[in-house]
Amino acid sequence: MEEQIIDLLQKKQAKGIDLLMDRYSNLIYGVIYSMGHHQMKHEDIEECYNDVIFNIWSKIDQYDSKRGTFRNWMISIIKFKTIDYIRKCKKLPRDTVEENDSVLGQSLEDAVICKENHSALKKAIQKLNKVDEKIFTWRYLDELSVEEISTRLNMTPQAVYTRISRSKGKLRKWIGGIYNE
Repeated sequence: MEEQIIDLLQKKQAKGIDLLMDRYSNLIYGVIYSMGHHQMKHEDIEECYNDVIFNIWSKIDQYDSKRGTFRNWMISIIKFKTIDYIRKCKKLPRDTVEENDSVLGQSLEDAVICKENHSALKKAIQKLNKVDEKIFTWRYLDELSVEEISTRLNMTPQAVYTRISRSKGKLRKWIGGIYNE
């Protein structure tokens, strides 16, 4: 699948972007969120995500499989773009006291909402059975591959994918669809 995505992106075919987003949107959002959720608003995270997709699309010719995996190459793009956005968010114009107050108020509100959402997700993950909680944590927090998880749990990769899919459905239901892919 990864080779197909790379090939389609190099040929500048839109299907490559669709497959990239289907396969890696959780990873992209996860890295952006983990690095920038304290400094960035939701809109900034969305904009950063779109810029990351565009950067991957436009810089795919720079990817060299001899220098590392596609996933690691993407993560470096995600991290650098997120750092750019964090810097940009810190440089918000603050011309008047009124603007300053509204920016701070919005940021505080966003921070509280973000913290509540994060807390809701954590509680929902803890409601999963122990095996599914481990799988979900290893996959999305520790960023282990499905193959590594399947080896650790002595399961087939397909069984791990199935459990991840079912867990995502449960989490969406429990937290009211706040976290979309």
